[in-house]
Amino acid sequence: MHSHLIQKDRLAALSDGVIAVMITLMFLGFEGTYQEIRDAKSSAEIWALIGQQMPQFLSYCLSFIFIGGYWLKQHLIFLHIGHVDRVFIGLNFLFLMCISMVPIATDWLVESANHEFNAIFVFYALWYTVCSLALAASWAWATTGRRLATPHLRTETVRSIYFQIAASIAACLFGVAVSYVDIRLGMIALTVTALAMLCPLRSDGHWLQADKELTEHVARPPKASREPFHARPVTPSLEIPEEAFAT
Repeated sequence: MHSHLIQKDRLAALSDGVIAVMITLMFLGFEGTYQEIRDAKSSAEIWALIGQQMPQFLSYCLSFIFIGGYWLKQHLIFLHIGHVDRVFIGLNFLFLMCISMVPIATDWLVESANHEFNAIFVFYALWYTVCSLALAASWAWATTGRRLATPHLRTETVRSIYFQIAASIAACLFGVAVSYVDIRLGMIALTVTALAMLCPLRSDGHWLQADKELTEHVARPPKASREPFHARPVTPSLEIPEEAFAT
């Protein structure tokens, strides 16, 4: 093992922890009308209050799905690399920094839910393109020249992950474009994008098959030799008759 290579498990665990904290902080910022609901006099009033909070609720759900999609893509990347180096660690921290900004962008989007301008929505959608670019940079560094890739990584899998990241960027940019017509169209485009990031693709299963084959190869006992057994020739002993010792 080269000295500049580092085990990936600690970095993967750190990434999982950061993403989990970001999801928690995002939902801790949810400000519901609990007091108003408690003081409501009828079911109709409660449903009206819930309807007022629906844009905020949907915004947090959308951000949660996006973060889940990015976690899934990062998980696939870690499965396809054997080690990490300092450059990959730096790129991974850049990606985590982008993810840590999602709760802030979500709060801004919630505050501007009833705003007539779409500037905050544009920032919200473009920030996901920044997250995707950071993720693509780490994947490019790991796979260029198979720098950090595992031996069983297929070229089709490399291209598939690139395609998924590029498709998410294109979809977010499309959401930005249609938001100038109607912000609701932009939200629909981002929702479809987030859900698509969680959908399994055929190429995602390649690592499972390759890992299974590798595990079976390691666990399989060595085959017994099929060469015919040749008995070791026995050197005949030289027997001297007793008469030879007679005087």
